[in-house]
Amino acid sequence: MEKLESYSPDWAAKICDIPADLIEKVAVEFGTYRPSVIDPGWHDPKYENSVQTWRMVAILNALVGNIDKPGGLVFNAAGRSVKSKPLPDARFDVQWSKKKGIIVNNAQANVLALYDAVVHGDPYPIKSLLLGGGNWVRTLPDDKKVKEIFLKLEDVIVIDNMPTDTAMYADVILPDTTYLERDDPLFGIGFTPDAAVYTAYKAVEPLYDSRPMIDILVGIADKLGMREAYFKAVAAIMGFKDYKKLMEGYESEGIAGLRKVLAEAKGISLSDLESKGVVVKVPREKLVGTMPYKKPLNIPSGKVEIYSFKLAAITAKAGKDPIWSPLPEWVPPRVHNRAGGDVFYLTYGRSPITSHTHTSDNELLLSIGRKAHFGVWINAKKAKELGIEEGDLVRLTSLQSGNSTVAVAFVTEAIRPDTIFTVSGWGQESNKLAFARKVRGVALNKLWAQFDKPFKLLPNALTQEILVKVERV
Repeated sequence: MEKLESYSPDWAAKICDIPADLIEKVAVEFGTYRPSVIDPGWHDPKYENSVQTWRMVAILNALVGNIDKPGGLVFNAAGRSVKSKPLPDARFDVQWSKKKGIIVNNAQANVLALYDAVVHGDPYPIKSLLLGGGNWVRTLPDDKKVKEIFLKLEDVIVIDNMPTDTAMYADVILPDTTYLERDDPLFGIGFTPDAAVYTAYKAVEPLYDSRPMIDILVGIADKLGMREAYFKAVAAIMGFKDYKKLMEGYESEGIAGLRKVLAEAKGISLSDLESKGVVVKVPREKLVGTMPYKKPLNIPSGKVEIYSFKLAAITAKAGKDPIWSPLPEWVPPRVHNRAGGDVFYLTYGRSPITSHTHTSDNELLLSIGRKAHFGVWINAKKAKELGIEEGDLVRLTSLQSGNSTVAVAFVTEAIRPDTIFTVSGWGQESNKLAFARKVRGVALNKLWAQFDKPFKLLPNALTQEILVKVERV
């Protein structure tokens, strides 16, 4: 309680511009109504304080009894059994993170390390890249640096079914099939409280000279004399012990054979899979409400931790820092109190008409889009001050990356005067993506930066620690 005394509604009101009495009203309603939940947000950390922000969200949900309860935060099947393993020290991204002084340096893959490895050979040279279905030229921070990476690489091999910005930098394109043209093996379903699996059956034969990505990867493994090593790796990823059985299934019936072996191992009827597509192994009624009440959480204490023992261990080793304080502390974002005039905070999110590059060039989806889905949102009062009207072209210049992009202004009262917002997934430059280019949209990675001073706790990109200058073109 002593820790919380300085964090009063009056203190918070000065930071978030929400009246103290409204903060109190919402707090009382959240604490008394059932069910009530604070949404855990989208990907993170976007800010220097994101880890502590979302820890506090989790703690508040725990305090009102929302953990693994209907109407609260419910674990999916993977979340009930996930066990993380540290990445090998030999990886270039782990070595890079250690060199940069990042505390948790071996828990996740780190694309921020790619620039130094490719361009400067640090910690060791990366000369070739095999990329499957990822549009890194349009999604990794700092557009100019990312393009420098792809120009420096000796070999770029892209597996995709779309002519993305990244595919335009490829030395070799291996054409993937669409989902209708391939069989799938067996996958766990992520976003459901049930423990369930799903698959997909090929509806039509592949057009042209395209192949499913699994077939392409097996073909590459064969050329390298590494088929057995490939199936060992696939078996490990799938949690399947007998890699030879997987390999035999593939050799007899291709991807359908993989599915058959995996289904038999899980006791799942192939006819049920074919008729339903989805098979529930354990229904939500038997799972929701078990953790941590009947089964421990996958953390050392097994219980909900308001005081984090993992962060306490980091503090003991690395010293005190509010970023990894065992009890959440307020950490001002790097951009805090720096917006004003023609300089704005950058925020972004999703829309109903696009998810990633593979949906951004869909003429049917684009036909139902509105200005709000493609433009950059700017407050009506601020737009008037800057001489910007609805539909004007505006130049956005990142003060962090130094890069600029041009977008269409969407003038609205539905955003703070010091902030701009845009939908992610746009800004394609490939001439082959004619529909996506037509709607413009903001190329967010032109505005994102690769910071010289990275986030100290994790190798994350801090994609909203960005200030943007806005001017009418």
